[in-house]
Amino acid sequence: MSYFGTLAFYLFIIFLSVLITKIAYQKSVSKSQKRILILFVIFLLAVFAGLRYQTGSDWYQYYIAVDYVGEQGNTEWGDGKNNYGPLYIALCKIVYWIGGNGSFFLFVMAFLTYLFLFLTLDRYKNQINVHISIFMYTALYYLVSYNIVRQALAITIGMYAISFLDYNSTMIDNVKKMQRLKYIIRDNSNFLIFSIVASMVHNSGLVCFLALPLCYLMKKKKIKWIILVAVFVAVINFRSFMPLAIYITGSDQFRWYFSLFGEEGSYLLYFIRYAPYVIACGLSYKMISRNERMMNLYNLFLVGLIVNVLSIISNSEIERVIFTYLYLMVIVVPFAIKNMSVSNSFFGLRIKFDKITYVLYKAFIYAYVIFTFYYTFFIQGAYKVVPYNFIFD
Repeated sequence: MSYFGTLAFYLFIIFLSVLITKIAYQKSVSKSQKRILILFVIFLLAVFAGLRYQTGSDWYQYYIAVDYVGEQGNTEWGDGKNNYGPLYIALCKIVYWIGGNGSFFLFVMAFLTYLFLFLTLDRYKNQINVHISIFMYTALYYLVSYNIVRQALAITIGMYAISFLDYNSTMIDNVKKMQRLKYIIRDNSNFLIFSIVASMVHNSGLVCFLALPLCYLMKKKKIKWIILVAVFVAVINFRSFMPLAIYITGSDQFRWYFSLFGEEGSYLLYFIRYAPYVIACGLSYKMISRNERMMNLYNLFLVGLIVNVLSIISNSEIERVIFTYLYLMVIVVPFAIKNMSVSNSFFGLRIKFDKITYVLYKAFIYAYVIFTFYYTFFIQGAYKVVPYNFIFD
């Protein structure tokens, strides 16, 4: 497919997915119709992820997974890489047993990825416009999932796990430690179960378990800033923290992420890249701070953002460990967009804007997402997803 043909093709997928999702969440649509429409979007996204050929820098690794893992029984890829997660291995073997090929396996992985994405977004359907979340995901992260196939599934399962997070039981007074632990496990059973599932697909899913203590501690403003500064220091000095990380986890699972050299880049440029989304949150900060669930996601997003921005120079791969938190942007920013109004102040400061400013900024965000999509995948050539090639070409 040509350069402009690929651009038109990807834009078609994005806007069709957004349009159908918007229709699915109309009040006049019945539950059964909604399910059919959502399944169609999931199928649409997954089928093109499965029918691609040599599209995505890691395409071959996953295309041969049915034979490499399912038939040959390999449990790791290359020298010095981590073992595949047990759930990923199981999926490879299942596809092999039913006679599926590489394209079908890519379709299955993609289908599960976008299924958990919709399951997550549906839990916030009363707080966000789901079609805006799909717009952001398809434009910013859909093509990334062509490359990090295994982790992409772990990320959306992790997001689903975090949607069940409830730290209120950690604040119960006048109970014994073991009894409090019992309450925490009881109230967060779904969170813990799906965090385990995410980590069984890709080891980066282990960061989901940190969400509970992080959200609990970051509820207190002073501790929140201490944590954010600590994350800043840790990422900048990641090589010094490698032995500690390995000691705490008791394994070498993350050694690969801590061993690569950083790339040339600019902290400022990476901050600017995400600044429009942070500003959007600032314009709706009053509403975010009043919504406990959204404030949790916002705090986790900040942690993910700090790691992502700093990793460009300190370590180009460590950002992947925290992708689950960064991807929460597709929930937090749509919430901010939906709740922008003159009743808000900018990050709690006595700064307000007129209605037209908020309208223009919403339009700017939509345009900025498309610009980022084009710049990342077509100008920078990230993840080698251009051009798109069909398996039967």
